[in-house]
Amino acid sequence: MTATAITSSETVIDTGTDELLCEIRDRVAVITLNRPQARNSLSDNLTPALRRMIKQCGEDPNVGALLITGAGDAFCAGGDVKGMGGKPGSSNAPELTLEQKIARLQERQRTLTGALVNVRKPTIAALPGPAGGAGLSLAVACDLRIAAESAFVTTAYVKI
Repeated sequence: MTATAITSSETVIDTGTDELLCEIRDRVAVITLNRPQARNSLSDNLTPALRRMIKQCGEDPNVGALLITGAGDAFCAGGDVKGMGGKPGSSNAPELTLEQKIARLQERQRTLTGALVNVRKPTIAALPGPAGGAGLSLAVACDLRIAAESAFVTTAYVKI
């Protein structure tokens, strides 16, 4: 984990992607989903980085709690629907079947929410706005949820 001290009580953590920010403030890991242009939807870059940061911060003895929030006016719109049709790995990879895509998404979501549930420190979801689908799962997996008046939660399949 690469860290840069800002002040005596604030440290920025390198998450490996601009889509996720992490800093330690007074023993609280503030983890920010940073895709406001996409309502902080979970992309193929963001999801593994978030899983890694949850695990690393959960194991860090200098961290007493984890707070997850979203940049801009949304918490998380769920999975990145625009990116769901992409192929895994290289462009030479075979196209996935619908069943394989669903299984891959289920595994990613299970391991992400599982990482949150397994943290032995308090976890807080700070919702500046909507949480939908997988974003709702993230919020529910936290021990505590705090929401702005403009926030709401929804399942991804309400209009199906």
